Order: sequence, then structure tokens, then C-alpha cells
Amino acid sequence: MRPILLLSLLALVTVPTVVTAQNPYGRRPSAAPVGQEKPSVRWKGEGEYVGRQGNVIAVKTEEGDQWLALLPENKQGVSLVGPADRNFLQRGMLVKFRAVFNASGVLLSALDEITIITPREDDQIGVKPEGAPIGGEPLFGETKAKVATVTCTVVGRLGRIAGDQITIAAGRSNIVAELSPKAAIRVDVADVSAAQPGDKVRLEGMHYPGREGQLFASTILITAANPLGSKPEKPESPAAEKTEPAGQQ
Repeated sequence: MRPILLLSLLALVTVPTVVTAQNPYGRRPSAAPVGQEKPSVRWKGEGEYVGRQGNVIAVKTEEGDQWLALLPENKQGVSLVGPADRNFLQRGMLVKFRAVFNASGVLLSALDEITIITPREDDQIGVKPEGAPIGGEPLFGETKAKVATVTCTVVGRLGRIAGDQITIAAGRSNIVAELSPKAAIRVDVADVSAAQPGDKVRLEGMHYPGREGQLFASTILITAANPLGSKPEKPESPAAEKTEPAGQQ
């Protein structure tokens, strides 16, 4: 470990989105370096996101300390959560929502909430009924003699987006949905690329003895401080001071 890498931590605070410090780890070692112990000191803490370079993020803790954290190899240990603006929705994104359908697979109301996701272990693309449908007939089944309604969890990819109307490809089902005027857009993804300085970060992992500030993270949770996709508000210019011509009282 070169001393210059530790000094470069001081530069992180002034960088808005990209960490200028070199990756202090290189590639994650598959075994302990020769003559060194394995990371054995467990650490967890909270702070603010500063920036990122490659697979390393920089965090300033609540105590004012600087930490560089190597992202976990397992993406299930990484989460970026928070609200998003509607314009953050993009074709191809994987989304998840709950809704009530009739037996023909038609939504009975507009969506009040939709979440952009990275699929977790229990997320499978498709339409999953929550229990047996009312009326006794399977949802989207061949027999539709009885009228049935059922609440389903849908996981699929966004297709066409036209105003409030969206299409979702969920396995064999192609669903047309409408977002309500105040629909909540949420994000829960295993990707830190949309994180911004000032976002809240919770870290947990291991570091080598005597190497505080350099973490092999096992869990990283980033909570967005502002809605993703929102445009920063322009500061209001101070009102021009009214001056009277010289000689007037």
C-alpha cells in the first residue's frame, strides 16, 4: 500500500461524483497477500456518499472520517433505494408493482406505485397471483366463464412509455397500465451508478488490522437524499436593489 493513496483521501471531499483516489485494493484477492493477515476486523458505520471510482466508493462518516469501500462481489449486498421522478423511467428498466386484474388480464385501476428494481432472489419475471382469484378461475386461464378478480405482483420490463400509459413485458403477458397522476416512483437497485454526493450510506464489512478507512464491504445501503432524475433547483437571483437617481430624495 503506497502512502500516497492515503493522502489522496483528502481530495475526495471536493470531487462531486467521481473518486480521484486510486483503488487501494486493486482486485479483490482470492487469498491473503503474502505476509499479511486476512481482513479480520469487522466494521460498520453510516455516513454520506462522496463519490466513486470503478468498484470503490468513498464515504464520509458521521464522525468525519473518510472510508474507501470496495463493492461486494455479490450484488445482493448492494442497494440504492429512494424515490424517483417520473422522467427517470426508461424503456428496458425492470419494474415491480402490485395491481388488481380481471380474468382477462386487464388492470382494473391506475397504478399508485411502481418500483424500479434489480431482481432479488424472490423476484421472478411474470405475473404472480396473491392467492386464488376470487371467482374460482385461474387468472389469464383458458376458461373465463366466471368473472374473477385477483391481486397480483408483476415483475417485467418497461416497454413503451407514452405520457401516463406504459407497457410492461412480464413473461408471456404484455400488460398495458396507466400511472395515476400522483403515482410514486421508487427505486431499489443493486447499482450505485445513480448515487449522488450527500446520499446517506450504511456500510458493513471487514478491513485489515491497522488499515482503518479501507473496507472490504459486505453490505452497502445507499438512500437517495433527493428523487432520482430530479433537476436541481436553480437558486433565485437576489432582487435588484432599487436605486433612486442622484439628487432625488
